[in-house]
Amino acid sequence: MSVPTKVFLSFLLAVAAALTALTLVRSMSDDRSRAGTADVVTAAVDLKPIELGAFEMTERSGEQFSFKELKGKVWIASLFFSSCPHECRELNDTIAALHRAPEFKDVQFISISVDPVTDTPAVLSEYAKMFDANADRWLFLHGKMGDVSEFGKQINVASTFKTHTRDLILVDETGKVRGHFGYNDGVEIDRLRELATELVARQQTGDSESEPQS
Repeated sequence: MSVPTKVFLSFLLAVAAALTALTLVRSMSDDRSRAGTADVVTAAVDLKPIELGAFEMTERSGEQFSFKELKGKVWIASLFFSSCPHECRELNDTIAALHRAPEFKDVQFISISVDPVTDTPAVLSEYAKMFDANADRWLFLHGKMGDVSEFGKQINVASTFKTHTRDLILVDETGKVRGHFGYNDGVEIDRLRELATELVARQQTGDSESEPQS
């Protein structure tokens, strides 16, 4: 075999090896992306519980709601604002579907406005009607922007004026965040269903020491 041929073959082998390595890196990156929610769930178990007693907001009914009432419950928090034209509507459509699902009948939903100027209790009351939100199981809350932002810090999401996460945040009965789940990602919503079901079962048996599988 001539020297030029050997050089050319060596070059082809090097290119093939580089392409193989690149494919493996991309595959690993995709796997990490798909497993991201599970990683958050696992890591979140050791987080300090939310200081529920530090938060009190006004529900759409006009009644004051203390987050201390969430102690002992499995709940899902979300952030939105009523004048958001598309994404918030889609977010709340997803919550509405979960809210109607039998496996979520013992899960509390908490939707907090990031536009307290516009989203008065009266506005939130009308907004909630679009989703046929059960007044006992799905709360729409109005609070001071500072309180909303502080709550966001405790669940590890940005929450400033008209700025919010796309995630649904699952919290267990001890007040610990168990994961962030994208509202428009079917795989993550399936994970949310699975973990929420396990947490509710744990809560109902009073077995807070056992950890659900993530």
